[in-house]
Amino acid sequence: MGRSSRILSFFLFLIFSAIKCEAQIPAEQGGFLFGKKAAESVYVEAFFDPLCPDSRDSWPPLKKAVQYYGSRVTLVVHTFPLPYHDNAFASSRALHIANKLNATATYNLLEAFFDHQELFYGASTFNMSRASVVDQIVKFVAKELGASFLSAIESGFKDSETDHATRFAFKYGCLRGVYGTPFFFINGFPVPDAGSPLDYERLGLGDEKDITLRGLEAIKKCSKVYMEAYTSLLSFGLTSDGLSTLENCYGRSIIVADREMVEEKADAMLLEAQSSDVAFLVVGDPFGATTHTDLVVRAKKLEVDVKVVHNASVMNAIGVCGLQLYRYGETVSIPFFTDTWRPDSFYEKIKRNRTLGLHTLCLLDIRVKEPSLESLCRGKKVYEPPRFMTINTAIEQLLEVGQNHPESVYNEDTSCVGLARVGCEDQVIVAGSMKQLLTQDFGPPLHCLVIVGETHPLEEEMLQFYTVNKKGLIWITEWNALQHPVASAFLAMLYSDYMLTSRTTKIYCSGSYFSPLDLRKFAISQVEYVLGNNPMNMSYLVGYGDKYPQYVHHRGASIPANATTGCKDGFKWLDSAEPNPNVAIGALVGGPFLNNSYIDSRNNSKQGEPSTYNSAVIVGILSGLVTTSSVVLSFT
Repeated sequence: MGRSSRILSFFLFLIFSAIKCEAQIPAEQGGFLFGKKAAESVYVEAFFDPLCPDSRDSWPPLKKAVQYYGSRVTLVVHTFPLPYHDNAFASSRALHIANKLNATATYNLLEAFFDHQELFYGASTFNMSRASVVDQIVKFVAKELGASFLSAIESGFKDSETDHATRFAFKYGCLRGVYGTPFFFINGFPVPDAGSPLDYERLGLGDEKDITLRGLEAIKKCSKVYMEAYTSLLSFGLTSDGLSTLENCYGRSIIVADREMVEEKADAMLLEAQSSDVAFLVVGDPFGATTHTDLVVRAKKLEVDVKVVHNASVMNAIGVCGLQLYRYGETVSIPFFTDTWRPDSFYEKIKRNRTLGLHTLCLLDIRVKEPSLESLCRGKKVYEPPRFMTINTAIEQLLEVGQNHPESVYNEDTSCVGLARVGCEDQVIVAGSMKQLLTQDFGPPLHCLVIVGETHPLEEEMLQFYTVNKKGLIWITEWNALQHPVASAFLAMLYSDYMLTSRTTKIYCSGSYFSPLDLRKFAISQVEYVLGNNPMNMSYLVGYGDKYPQYVHHRGASIPANATTGCKDGFKWLDSAEPNPNVAIGALVGGPFLNNSYIDSRNNSKQGEPSTYNSAVIVGILSGLVTTSSVVLSFT
């Protein structure tokens, strides 16, 4: 038996042994309830690592929002100790111990960990044994719960029940698809990369700074200022923190105008405008929705003078994808389908546009503060959680409608452009067929879709920058994108060796046969992309080739070796414009975005942060590709 075969047997032994020893992961995990569970409320779940700075920073606005909404929101926090945070497991276990001893003290302890994170990782514990760290955590917890709990806390760290509870919480998060912290679910729906929860960060076109100077001057002259939050959303969201952002910038109190107020209670606002100046703020251009035109008509009938200050909207910002604005036809809206309502009126508009060779901008449905049908039938309004249509859902609905027309003007091979969070720093633009875009993850809302018509050569050249990965890199997520292709390549290489040693000529998968050489070629294609055969012509392995990331998100690489620094004063190097003084040779960074782009910035942890589980696997792949070990070269 060859060496590769022995390795595979060893891996299988470990896996089967683990399956035998591990307890079953529970289908539901209780977590820590914040306050009281409210009936018929929005159910928010947060996964936190007590030693994670991002978890720490997201807690104050989350707590404030939950307290603000009171009985309308139920919050449960789960621990999710990240493997690369020193002592995260021990601190998470401490929370489970505290919750068991005195549930009312759990959140005080969580906040204490957040406030004193520097005591439990990095230089503070680098030279300490695990037992010493646990002893330090025990004393820390006893200080929060009370000295009388000291022996019980010590016993808790020897109790297998709290160890299992902490492990189950982590595995439960993995089962739910959690891959980092903080991570949030609202009524069971994941809201990854959401920053501070419930503030709808980066949901609209730009932020409070995108207002024009003329608009800002007008606001400061008004006695009352309303912010429309129905037809679209600005990046600040609807929480009190978000409103404060606007109020601090504009110097005026802001009143949120939801759908009910705009459509049913606008008369009160118009009456105010008869005797004083009133501002009505809209995301995008004031006449981007018929609701706003109706408001102007009603104002003029009451002889209220209306002054309009225009601004950018998705209708012109869509030009960022490279398709020329004057080549767009009629814009369509794609609403959410229900079991009993599946409208297709937009199809005829798309057909007319495509007949004329024009592009079609599809605006995707958003549902904010929508009463449920059941509650309306009962005569009591109960609002559904916010919903924002994704590009994937829109394409599914478009294809369904297309199948109902014998000679559909589009199909899964039709070229489209998907855009998310247009105008924001993390906007995403991806060009490809409907079939290709259907499988892409565009991240948080807002999304829109363009069905491409006939194109000019310059438009085609622009679209090439956003085309779905032509180099064939496996791409699943924008955060540490290379983790999946390098892991897949490693497994393919390993299995190709196994096929050779076991004399397996081919395997069957998804309707096709693959030989050992096919698997090895796939592994090579992923490695070649990583090492520089990509649109950026950049090696994502630091130190390899002539061009590689210079601003790696890594403390050891970015702080000079002779610097005198503590745990908290490293930000001056984080924000430095100079390349890293120390080259992290052999580190594999997170990798490209879906459109093959890479932003070399030290603050860009999504793409520029190296990890052991990336770097270790690439070493395994390269080792396997440059040696044949004892694997036979052929069957002859």
